[in-house]
Amino acid sequence: RSKLMSFGNLPFGKLPFGKLFEETILPRVALSKYDALWAEAMDGSILFRLWLGLKKMLSSFLSFPKIGSFLQLSSFVLVAVLFLILPAPQFAEDKGKLAILILAAFSLRVVGALIGGKERYKPTTIDGLVFAFAGINIIATLGSHYLSESVKGLMKMAVYFVSYFLFVSSISFAPKRRGLIVVAALLGAGFLISCHGLSQYTIGVAPLAPCEDPNVEDKTTRIYSFLRNPNLLAGYLVPLIPVSLGVAIMALVQSGWRRLLGLPLLGVSGIITLACVLTGSRGGWLGIGVGLGAM
Repeated sequence: RSKLMSFGNLPFGKLPFGKLFEETILPRVALSKYDALWAEAMDGSILFRLWLGLKKMLSSFLSFPKIGSFLQLSSFVLVAVLFLILPAPQFAEDKGKLAILILAAFSLRVVGALIGGKERYKPTTIDGLVFAFAGINIIATLGSHYLSESVKGLMKMAVYFVSYFLFVSSISFAPKRRGLIVVAALLGAGFLISCHGLSQYTIGVAPLAPCEDPNVEDKTTRIYSFLRNPNLLAGYLVPLIPVSLGVAIMALVQSGWRRLLGLPLLGVSGIITLACVLTGSRGGWLGIGVGLGAM
């Protein structure tokens, strides 16, 4: 609860129903109250003991705290760059490059930790849910009648699994500063992509054949920006809508110069939302409704 309440110093009491949320709803749904139990379980696990044994073995002849901390910082820089260039057209056609960047950043973080880097990973209850999800995927793969195809899917899922621990460990060391950098990278890239998409709508860009249904008579302009696929663009923009709106609300309830950032951020949120609408993706529209409804 304290972690959720402290992020961004957001005064929930100033928001409608803020006191009800802070005192009644949040304590019941927050998983952080189970973090101590999960940390204790992890300390006694075979996986954790193997990690400590490997770290202790390497520390006897490979102990370079400064280099380790530099590698961990470099890992975060790669994560920030990844979020910034995520909508690049190269990644729309070749997801393997994204996997290489993620695995490279994760390797830097692991090596940095092994040689004495100062950043430490703090396990949370959400880790258990991620492990459970990974276990379900492993069982489903082993029980599949199409094992080779399922293994390929499991390899993709492994990249997502690694990504979770990479992103959490990279940001949790300094959550306010690093979280702000990551959100700025996400919204900056999303804003530029959205503006490019809106320019496509004004000129009536020609549709891409693989993305159009020949049975639909209505040939309205569907924007796709650099991602070359309206549905893919919508999938990229949908999560940014509640993020941008949440950041705007956080700015508006602050005092001083921070409040002045609220209106421009609302404008960014509006542009991203409009671009998502103009993709013509029905799944994107549903995502907008769910995201705004939750907000």
